[in-house]
Amino acid sequence: MSYIDDNDKPVLLAYNETTGLVETVYVDPTLGAVLCFGVADEGGTFTDLNNAKIDDNENSTMLGYSEATDLPVALRCGSGGELLITSV
Repeated sequence: MSYIDDNDKPVLLAYNETTGLVETVYVDPTLGAVLCFGVADEGGTFTDLNNAKIDDNENSTMLGYSEATDLPVALRCGSGGELLITSV
């Protein structure tokens, strides 16, 4: 579930493929930087997710653009709220 600030802006949301839930992406409390987790590209296949997912507050996940499919793709996060980034 997203959190919303005084200006009605929701926090960054991403799709957690493990839990199937839309979850908050966390930041380091000291640096204010997004927590990321680099995962090696092992050629695995992920569920196609070419649209935003919506949380309980009706806020949607962020999207990125896939040059491979020419479609928008929902950003993914780990169970700890870390944004997942594939290293190539």
